[in-house]
Amino acid sequence: MQKYMSKTSKLWLVILLLSLSNSIVLAQVPPGGDGPGDSPVWSINPNKFEANASFVILVSIDGEDLPTSEDPDNPENPDPFSGGVLAAFVGDEIRGVQAELKFPPMFSGRPVFPIMLYTDTGGETVSFKWSPDGTEEKSIPLSDDQALEANGGLGSFAIPLELTGTQPPADGGTQPPADG
Repeated sequence: MQKYMSKTSKLWLVILLLSLSNSIVLAQVPPGGDGPGDSPVWSINPNKFEANASFVILVSIDGEDLPTSEDPDNPENPDPFSGGVLAAFVGDEIRGVQAELKFPPMFSGRPVFPIMLYTDTGGETVSFKWSPDGTEEKSIPLSDDQALEANGGLGSFAIPLELTGTQPPADGGTQPPADG
């Protein structure tokens, strides 16, 4: 009985593993949102693009940092995705998705999103949206579109790009409720 794989078998195994790794989506999104009647969660296939760019973004909604399970004011929240999902778009096409927050020590626990954006040519304008569940239905547009350059980047853990958004009124209107 042969104890080792032949060189041909090893080659086929490597080819199989490489082809499987190319089909894995590298963006992390929270579970849910993909059932009947639900809005689909944001996702991207990075293999469609030739180049990428790395951004580090600090998001605040209505002037407040995002609530997270690591937030000292919210220690009861066990939801690892409570920081929501950040997505980048060129037009209507998703170019990056990130749900994993990082907590660099220089910001005293303020969460940032390290997000990889994907492009073919660069020179495109990218916009950002934040959503508590990774769906378009609950998304909030963020300030300041940015230039997307192939193999470039913007922001760092020491100095992140700061983007802000405003929660829509609870009644779905565009004006705050009248006094009285």
